[in-house]
Order: sequence, then C-alpha cells, then structure tokens
Amino acid sequence: MSIIRSFFTKLLEQQHSSKESEAKTLEDKKNKIEIKIEEEKIQIDKNLNRLEQLKIQLNNTNKQYYRLLDILTTQGIIFDAENKGFTVKEWDNLYIKKCNGCYNFITKDGIAVYLINGKYSKALDEILSAYNYSAVITRVDNIIKIHFRIIK
Repeated sequence: MSIIRSFFTKLLEQQHSSKESEAKTLEDKKNKIEIKIEEEKIQIDKNLNRLEQLKIQLNNTNKQYYRLLDILTTQGIIFDAENKGFTVKEWDNLYIKKCNGCYNFITKDGIAVYLINGKYSKALDEILSAYNYSAVITRVDNIIKIHFRIIK
C-alpha cells in the first residue's frame, strides 16, 4: 500500500508542479499583456491629443481659407506685372492658364503677362475648379496692374 501511496504522491507532486509552472507561464503572459495594454493606452492618448491639435489647425485653416475667399469675392487682389513691351490696354480681360504646374495670366492672344508663384498652384486649383473668376488689367505703364477676383 505504501508503494501505491508513494506513486500517487509523486504523481500528485508532478501534476502540482506542472500546474504551478503553467500558472506561472500564464501569469507572465498576463503581465506582458497588461504592459502592452498600458503602452497602447499611452499611444491612444498621444493620438487623441494629436487629433485635437489637428482639428484646431484644420479649423484655423478653414477660417483663413473662407476669409481669403471672402476677400477674393468682395475686393479681389492686385498683381503687379512688369511691362515688357506687352501690347495690352486698360480693361483688357485676362485668362488664367496652367503651364508646367504654374498658372499664368494670359491675354486673349495667348501671351503670358504674369507668372503666378508656384506655391499658390494648389490653392488656385481648388478656387478655379469651384468658382468663376475675373482678371482685368486696370493700369498700364511700366507696371501692369491686374485685378483678380472670384465670382460666386
């Protein structure tokens, strides 16, 4: 009987040891997962903060965009072009044409009078695709004044 008791005792000890090892492994996995969850929470908080900053930035950009549209609609803007002997007159209409990624004010004869800075190309893409515009020469001497405005 003692052999059987000894056998079962050893079997129980081995099973107990195996279950303790398994429990330790599961505890380690649980700790790693908890650490990962905390890291993810920190990352989520950072992302939420960044999202809030981007929302504020977008709101400010939208305000500037709509203010610019308002100015372009109500007042327009004036461009000064150097007169390089162009045969243009006051109140001539100009057109905007995109060439090599930049916009130009051109005459009805296709002569480029003024090259608009390339950094404005994306804004002009949006404006010109959504609105009609007016571009008129308002003064001609050594400088050509071009009045540009959008029409809603």
